[in-house]
Amino acid sequence: MQVRYGNSKMNREEKFPAVVLAGGLADPETQAKYSIEYRAEMPIAGKKMVQYVIDALDKASHVGDICVVGNTKCEGVNRIIPAGS
Repeated sequence: MQVRYGNSKMNREEKFPAVVLAGGLADPETQAKYSIEYRAEMPIAGKKMVQYVIDALDKASHVGDICVVGNTKCEGVNRIIPAGS
């Protein structure tokens, strides 16, 4: 079966890379309160905010590789790129 997105057709099995933009600096108050430099590092229920985005993309049927772009430190962030490695 084919699905139409805009003017293009794609197969249900086709996967696309995802890019997560995660380089925004946290404001000084947030930096001081949470000991973080970037907004993507914001802790939410024990995980960095960017990890929730990666986890959601990882579960999406049409997403293959996931690349996080920005100055965000990646310690503690799982499965960035490539898929299946």
